[in-house]
Amino acid sequence: MATHMATIERTDEIRIVLADDHPLILEGIRALIQGAPGMQVVGEATNGDDAVAAILSEHPDVAVLDVRMPGIDGVEVTRRIVRDHPETRVIVLSAHADAETAVQALRAGAIGFLPKDAFGPTLLDGIRSAASGEVALTPDMMSSVVRELHAPTPPSGLSDDDRKLLELVADGCTNTQIARSMSVSVSTVKAHLSALFKRLGARDRASAIAICFRRGWLS
Repeated sequence: MATHMATIERTDEIRIVLADDHPLILEGIRALIQGAPGMQVVGEATNGDDAVAAILSEHPDVAVLDVRMPGIDGVEVTRRIVRDHPETRVIVLSAHADAETAVQALRAGAIGFLPKDAFGPTLLDGIRSAASGEVALTPDMMSSVVRELHAPTPPSGLSDDDRKLLELVADGCTNTQIARSMSVSVSTVKAHLSALFKRLGARDRASAIAICFRRGWLS
């Protein structure tokens, strides 16, 4: 459940909402930020739905979100915040320096993607950069993201995620089973399927699989 704190009156402070389902991590980030000058935590959440509610209620300058949370994940939270409250800059945190997930987060509208071990000055500098409208990425992550963006597209036009999703659909998996297998939320699976069907010109799961088999993209 979201925890909303008192609104800060000083206009020179960066107002921040935190979201992470691990209490110790949430506590550690909060302590770090509250010990830094010019920053204040104004709301917290332990799942994606409460993160959206906290952000829309508190109107923070920056939201710091775990990429994996119960309910909707950090990427989907980012999409909703960019749509409904674009004034809030989003930094997504991940336990792994995963360039593919970083690209997904940035394409969803995040201004930063940092590994969870980037505590201390790196995270604080990232929050300051985000509040100023600057991209918040570590040098290593910046290099990885650039490589991911310049990676050649598979000849089929399907990304690795597209192919895995379609293979799971072909195996008869439900959206819940797919979400569990791909470590994303059910809403993310639905959105990915909808976009994929539109791209393929498919009406439903069956026609999408038929199209891919016919084109030799699945075997």
